[in-house]
Amino acid sequence: MDIPSTHAEQMSTLGPDECARALEQALRQPRISQVLAKLREAHSLGINPTVCDPTEHLRGYFEVPPGDSVTLCCNFLKSKRSLAATLTHELVHAHDHHLGKFELRNISQLACSEIRAASLVDCASSWSFFKKACVQDMAISSVRVNFPYKEAKHHVEDRMRDCYIQDHTSDWAFSAPREQ
Repeated sequence: MDIPSTHAEQMSTLGPDECARALEQALRQPRISQVLAKLREAHSLGINPTVCDPTEHLRGYFEVPPGDSVTLCCNFLKSKRSLAATLTHELVHAHDHHLGKFELRNISQLACSEIRAASLVDCASSWSFFKKACVQDMAISSVRVNFPYKEAKHHVEDRMRDCYIQDHTSDWAFSAPREQ
Protein backbone atom coordinates (compact mmCIF):
# COMPACT_ATOMS: atom_id res chain seq x y z
CA MET A 1 0.00 0.00 0.00
CA ASP A 2 1.31 3.41 -0.90
CA ILE A 3 0.84 6.38 1.43
CA PRO A 4 0.35 9.38 -0.88
CA SER A 5 0.75 13.12 -0.87
CA THR A 6 -2.19 14.37 -2.87
CA HIS A 7 -3.28 17.70 -4.28
CA ALA A 8 -0.80 17.84 -7.13
CA GLU A 9 -0.38 21.23 -8.67
CA GLN A 10 -1.45 21.91 -12.25
CA MET A 11 1.35 24.35 -13.11
CA SER A 12 4.65 23.47 -14.77
CA THR A 13 6.54 20.75 -12.96
CA LEU A 14 10.15 19.87 -12.23
CA GLY A 15 12.04 18.11 -14.98
CA PRO A 16 14.25 15.14 -14.07
CA ASP A 17 17.42 17.23 -13.62
CA GLU A 18 15.63 19.95 -11.65
CA CYS A 19 14.00 17.29 -9.50
CA ALA A 20 17.35 15.64 -8.72
CA ARG A 21 18.90 19.02 -7.79
CA ALA A 22 15.88 19.93 -5.64
CA LEU A 23 16.17 16.58 -3.84
CA GLU A 24 19.89 17.16 -3.18
CA GLN A 25 19.04 20.55 -1.64
CA ALA A 26 16.17 19.12 0.41
CA LEU A 27 18.40 16.38 1.82
CA ARG A 28 20.70 19.09 3.20
CA GLN A 29 17.89 20.76 5.17
CA PRO A 30 18.50 20.11 8.89
CA ARG A 31 15.04 18.74 9.70
CA ILE A 32 15.06 16.33 6.75
CA SER A 33 18.64 15.19 7.27
CA GLN A 34 18.01 14.58 11.00
CA VAL A 35 14.93 12.47 10.33
CA LEU A 36 16.70 10.49 7.62
CA ALA A 37 19.69 9.86 9.88
CA LYS A 38 17.39 8.62 12.64
CA LEU A 39 15.48 6.35 10.23
CA ARG A 40 18.60 5.03 8.56
CA GLU A 41 20.14 3.97 11.88
CA ALA A 42 17.99 0.85 11.70
CA HIS A 43 16.39 0.81 8.23
CA SER A 44 17.48 1.24 4.65
CA LEU A 45 15.02 3.80 3.31
CA GLY A 46 15.26 4.61 -0.37
CA ILE A 47 14.24 7.94 -1.90
CA ASN A 48 13.31 7.74 -5.55
CA PRO A 49 12.58 10.81 -7.67
CA THR A 50 10.70 9.63 -10.75
CA VAL A 51 7.90 10.26 -13.23
CA CYS A 52 4.69 8.77 -11.81
CA ASP A 53 1.48 7.60 -13.43
CA PRO A 54 -0.22 10.80 -14.63
CA THR A 55 -3.68 9.42 -13.88
CA GLU A 56 -2.97 9.11 -10.15
CA HIS A 57 -2.14 12.79 -9.46
CA LEU A 58 0.21 12.06 -6.56
CA ARG A 59 3.11 14.26 -5.48
CA GLY A 60 4.71 11.33 -3.67
CA TYR A 61 4.16 8.31 -1.48
CA PHE A 62 5.78 6.13 1.14
CA GLU A 63 5.78 2.47 0.23
CA VAL A 64 5.70 0.25 3.29
CA PRO A 65 8.03 -2.74 3.29
CA PRO A 66 8.98 -4.72 1.35
CA GLY A 67 9.35 -1.58 -0.83
CA ASP A 68 10.39 0.64 2.09
CA SER A 69 10.95 3.77 0.06
CA VAL A 70 9.72 7.27 -0.59
CA THR A 71 8.80 7.98 -4.19
CA LEU A 72 8.72 11.62 -5.29
CA CYS A 73 6.62 12.23 -8.41
CA CYS A 74 8.61 14.90 -10.25
CA ASN A 75 5.85 15.31 -12.83
CA PHE A 76 3.56 16.65 -10.06
CA LEU A 77 6.11 18.73 -8.12
CA LYS A 78 6.30 22.34 -9.25
CA SER A 79 9.14 23.70 -7.12
CA LYS A 80 12.01 22.91 -4.76
CA ARG A 81 9.72 23.92 -1.92
CA SER A 82 6.95 21.50 -2.95
CA LEU A 83 9.51 18.68 -3.26
CA ALA A 84 10.88 19.39 0.23
CA ALA A 85 7.36 19.56 1.70
CA THR A 86 6.35 16.31 -0.01
CA LEU A 87 9.51 14.57 1.16
CA THR A 88 8.94 15.77 4.72
CA HIS A 89 5.29 14.60 4.60
CA GLU A 90 6.37 11.14 3.44
CA LEU A 91 9.13 10.99 6.04
CA VAL A 92 6.46 11.45 8.73
CA HIS A 93 4.90 8.22 7.43
CA ALA A 94 8.27 6.45 7.36
CA HIS A 95 8.93 7.67 10.91
CA ASP A 96 5.51 6.53 12.10
CA HIS A 97 5.90 3.13 10.45
CA HIS A 98 9.44 2.36 11.57
CA LEU A 99 9.83 4.19 14.86
CA GLY A 100 6.21 4.50 15.93
CA LYS A 101 5.40 0.93 14.85
CA PHE A 102 2.31 2.05 12.92
CA GLU A 103 0.82 -0.56 10.62
CA LEU A 104 -0.05 1.72 7.71
CA ARG A 105 -2.24 -0.88 6.04
CA ASN A 106 -4.58 -0.46 9.04
CA ILE A 107 -6.98 2.39 8.24
CA SER A 108 -7.04 3.75 11.79
CA GLN A 109 -3.26 3.91 12.04
CA LEU A 110 -2.99 5.32 8.50
CA ALA A 111 -5.53 8.01 9.47
CA CYS A 112 -3.37 8.92 12.48
CA SER A 113 -0.22 9.13 10.36
CA GLU A 114 -1.99 11.29 7.77
CA ILE A 115 -3.26 13.59 10.54
CA ARG A 116 0.29 13.90 11.89
CA ALA A 117 1.74 14.59 8.42
CA ALA A 118 -0.92 17.20 7.66
CA SER A 119 -0.42 18.81 11.09
CA LEU A 120 3.36 18.96 10.76
CA VAL A 121 3.71 19.76 7.07
CA ASP A 122 0.70 20.47 4.85
CA CYS A 123 -1.23 22.69 7.26
CA ALA A 124 1.61 23.81 9.53
CA SER A 125 1.45 27.41 8.36
CA SER A 126 -2.37 27.64 8.47
CA TRP A 127 -3.85 30.10 10.91
CA SER A 128 -4.65 28.25 14.10
CA PHE A 129 -8.37 28.95 13.65
CA PHE A 130 -8.35 27.03 10.33
CA LYS A 131 -5.63 24.47 11.03
CA LYS A 132 -7.82 21.65 12.38
CA ALA A 133 -10.17 21.85 9.39
CA CYS A 134 -7.19 21.90 7.03
CA VAL A 135 -5.64 18.87 8.73
CA GLN A 136 -8.90 16.93 8.71
CA ASP A 137 -9.56 17.67 5.03
CA MET A 138 -6.01 16.79 3.98
CA ALA A 139 -5.99 13.58 6.02
CA ILE A 140 -9.34 12.43 4.62
CA SER A 141 -8.17 13.20 1.08
CA SER A 142 -5.00 11.16 1.61
CA VAL A 143 -6.64 8.19 3.34
CA ARG A 144 -9.28 7.93 0.64
CA VAL A 145 -6.60 7.13 -1.93
CA ASN A 146 -6.50 3.65 -0.36
CA PHE A 147 -9.91 3.38 1.33
CA PRO A 148 -13.50 4.42 0.55
CA TYR A 149 -14.43 8.01 1.43
CA LYS A 150 -16.94 7.09 4.14
CA GLU A 151 -14.42 4.91 5.97
CA ALA A 152 -11.64 7.49 5.53
CA LYS A 153 -13.82 10.25 6.96
CA HIS A 154 -14.93 8.11 9.91
CA HIS A 155 -11.40 7.05 10.89
CA VAL A 156 -9.87 10.52 10.47
CA GLU A 157 -12.63 12.09 12.59
CA ASP A 158 -12.19 9.34 15.18
CA ARG A 159 -8.39 9.84 15.42
CA MET A 160 -8.20 13.67 15.34
CA ARG A 161 -8.13 14.06 19.12
CA ASP A 162 -5.30 11.57 19.60
CA CYS A 163 -3.16 12.38 16.56
CA TYR A 164 -3.58 16.09 15.83
CA ILE A 165 -0.47 18.14 16.55
CA GLN A 166 -1.14 21.79 17.33
CA ASP A 167 2.49 22.88 17.53
CA HIS A 168 4.22 22.11 14.22
CA THR A 169 7.59 22.98 15.73
CA SER A 170 7.48 19.95 18.01
CA ASP A 171 10.43 17.62 17.62
CA TRP A 172 8.52 14.80 15.96
CA ALA A 173 11.74 13.45 14.45
CA PHE A 174 12.92 12.11 17.78
CA SER A 175 9.71 11.29 19.57
CA ALA A 176 7.35 8.40 19.13
CA PRO A 177 3.80 9.15 18.06
CA ARG A 178 1.01 8.58 20.54
CA GLU A 179 -0.02 5.04 21.35
CA GLN A 180 -2.26 3.37 18.77
